[in-house]
Amino acid sequence: MKRHLFPIVLTGALLSACGGGPTPLPGEKPPVDPPPVGAPLADRLTGKLAAWPYTSASLNVGLIFNPDALKFAPLPLSDGGVVDLKLPQIKLVKSLLDGCALSPGFEGAQGRYDVAVFEVVSSQVDYLGQVFENGLDNTAQLRLYASAAGQLKGRAECADGETFIFDAPVQAGWNVLSGQFDAAQNILRLVKSTSPSTLVFRKGKEEVAIYPVNPEPITLRRGESVKVPVRIFQNGGISGEVTLRTYNGVTVSPGTVRLPDNVGKLSVGTGISGAAARPRLNAALDATRSAPLRGQALDTVLTLKAEDYAPGLGGDLVVQVLRENGVQIGQLVLKDARVLVPQISIDAPAVVAPRGVKTPWGLSVYPGDYRGQMRVSVEGLPAGLTLIAQTQQVSSPGGIPFQFPLDVAAGVPVGNWPVTVVAEQVADGITVKRRALITVMPVPVKLRTQPYSIATDDAGRLWYRDGQSMVRQAADGSAQAFSIPTSAASDTSVRTGRDGGIWLLSRPQVRFDPSTGSAELKNNPTDGLSSSYGVLFDSQGRGWDQYNLIRRLDYVPGGGPDSGTISTVAGSENDFLMDVGGERVWGYTYAGSGMQLVIIDAQTLKRRALSVPGVNSYLHGFARGDKLWLEGSTPGQLAAFDPATDQVSRYDVVVDGQPVRDFKVLGVDRLGRHWLETGQIDGDLYQKEWVLYDPLTLQVVTRAPAIFLSGTGESAAVAAGGTLWVRTLDASGLVSYAYAFKP
Repeated sequence: MKRHLFPIVLTGALLSACGGGPTPLPGEKPPVDPPPVGAPLADRLTGKLAAWPYTSASLNVGLIFNPDALKFAPLPLSDGGVVDLKLPQIKLVKSLLDGCALSPGFEGAQGRYDVAVFEVVSSQVDYLGQVFENGLDNTAQLRLYASAAGQLKGRAECADGETFIFDAPVQAGWNVLSGQFDAAQNILRLVKSTSPSTLVFRKGKEEVAIYPVNPEPITLRRGESVKVPVRIFQNGGISGEVTLRTYNGVTVSPGTVRLPDNVGKLSVGTGISGAAARPRLNAALDATRSAPLRGQALDTVLTLKAEDYAPGLGGDLVVQVLRENGVQIGQLVLKDARVLVPQISIDAPAVVAPRGVKTPWGLSVYPGDYRGQMRVSVEGLPAGLTLIAQTQQVSSPGGIPFQFPLDVAAGVPVGNWPVTVVAEQVADGITVKRRALITVMPVPVKLRTQPYSIATDDAGRLWYRDGQSMVRQAADGSAQAFSIPTSAASDTSVRTGRDGGIWLLSRPQVRFDPSTGSAELKNNPTDGLSSSYGVLFDSQGRGWDQYNLIRRLDYVPGGGPDSGTISTVAGSENDFLMDVGGERVWGYTYAGSGMQLVIIDAQTLKRRALSVPGVNSYLHGFARGDKLWLEGSTPGQLAAFDPATDQVSRYDVVVDGQPVRDFKVLGVDRLGRHWLETGQIDGDLYQKEWVLYDPLTLQVVTRAPAIFLSGTGESAAVAAGGTLWVRTLDASGLVSYAYAFKP
């Protein structure tokens, strides 16, 4: 056990040398110390404290080496600071000589000895300071308790380099010794004292001491909190607002506490000189001070929370007490606190689960240092979908696969469903959660092949080429195949014509009647075509393409090879074809540093170009009715050009009452309604939707969950009536599927 008698003697001696009292403030008269009393009685502490500063306080007696041996109720002190304290009889268990190296012939080694410490506490047991007893000739006096009478003489070398030389007869019970310090040799000499004594008060350092009411170890998991009742002591009479602060992902609330200003209140305005730090006699003295807890400056409850990012903790949890300037003035230490953090992590990829299909959902859990049983479950599933929790034994650090079968019945609602994957360390109950996205899709339409190009007819059916057949497939999955004439070259590009037909861009072109599936060869005009890719077909069944110039292809019904005519549009050398609709053909061209819109009369081939203010680029154009809808021409808005006024109208996209600025246009139906692909970030998840939006009414017509599409070629097509078809590829089996969404 550490012994620190030196600070008591040195502080007392210093006070004696300085007059023993407080330093007056400017303009005040120096205080007059009371005259020393006669030789003190060994078992009685009497006197009057110089310039006693408190209206009410108590004097407490503690022992340095036997803190539990003295059961003493603090003695109330009067306003005048008069002390009359009868020291109690005690039974010593330990001695200040324990563990010390004693000189040969040391006398009194068989006895036990301890030293009294006199502390001043408030009525609420806040530590205010210490009372020292000073003798003559710059000496400090100590009250020594001896278990037996005899001679205490010799040299004792004790812990922390403290060396004592004793030379005093002692009686059983209390004795008064005088201490003289030899700074040159760092030796304290203790002899019997018969000189008068003066009592001096030394104000303690202002600090906050916080102790838990129930000092039981706390255990927290991430996200958990615990309430800790505490008692706050205002040592030195400190008051005002203080800040509480912790580290390492554990937060404390309230973050500030206001300490009452009536604790340790001064009765005079002089203050106390020095404001020296409270002598730290030893750990036992700390226990003596904190053990009684007969009152408290402030009772309150602190809430400690382990945040989601808190690291593991096994040891002391420290709550610092700070002034507003950031200076630490105290702390709360919670012994053996634990913050349990998981060793595991989860990899939970997003999954697409169509109705009527058993989809395996593979998760991986990485155990880190954990060994034992691991339980994985899924929370927040949509109605009608159930997944049974799984448990596996973990014996190695590698990833542990968990396979959940997603058997989506017809009643499970279609949509994006954020769920929570929970992995539990069964041995200690620690859990880790990870959000994941399950996208429930409608029953998929299995395609007969992996088409590169797709088209839709007015009835909302899907068309694509499969070898020498053209396939027409409905949303319910039913399909019919129609033969392609053998003379048509193998080209897979399919287009929907404004004449209602389905066109295969082979050489020669083939037009299919969407109702009957009958095929009609459309032989090339007389000079042929270098490329048939990108040909558009107007309401009269004429073809339009771009080859140096924009050209119109007039087919001859029933004509043979090289029949028909080609007509070019004058001035269209630098034009790019966009779309055909009604009596107009639409394109754009570059003019200097800007772009111009090109409008061509489908009958006369008359061309005009004009600059449209605010339109800087054309990604795609959709001719619907008399208007041309321009994709991406105005960031974050939809735009339509009206040739009747040569003006552009702009429309916001509003979904769920919120403007949407980031979207992709998949297609436009005959009414001008747009199928849009939108996305939003929801925490650590990214959710996409396909939304049928009517810009003229700023209303959402319908919406569906969107998925990432795979495969090459065209992946989306919009029918004139508003049906959206999207095509994707099942990566596991390389099977081509499509989904149909009707308005």
